Amino acid sequence: MSRHRHVTIEFDPQVRLLHQAVLLHEVNHRINNEYASAISAVSLAAAHSGNEEIKLAPSAVNELLHSYADVHRALQMLEADRLIDAATYLRQLCLSISCSKLNHLEIDLVLAACPLLLRSDRC
Repeated sequence: MSRHRHVTIEFDPQVRLLHQAVLLHEVNHRINNEYASAISAVSLAAAHSGNEEIKLAPSAVNELLHSYADVHRALQMLEADRLIDAATYLRQLCLSISCSKLNHLEIDLVLAACPLLLRSDRC
């Protein structure tokens, strides 16, 4: 009969939030790196092709990947304890979404907003 002891470690809520923030930051960093890798791989494959049509096609793919990366950056957590102009933030987010999802459908997303300052730790 084996004797295993289960140990439970409970972190202070502030420490738990810090750990979550660090993990989220790392995941965001890795996603950004994956976008950069994908863009690089597409460009490299095109450069090594002898076909001129294939050399030109990746620009559209890379443009789309760049726009997806822009949306991802716009959705990332904002710095804590900082005043944020919500109108500017939402305008940038809408612009990113519009570029990545709506431009090729010829749909313009327009946001009309007045300045509204928010503290990022309260969002």
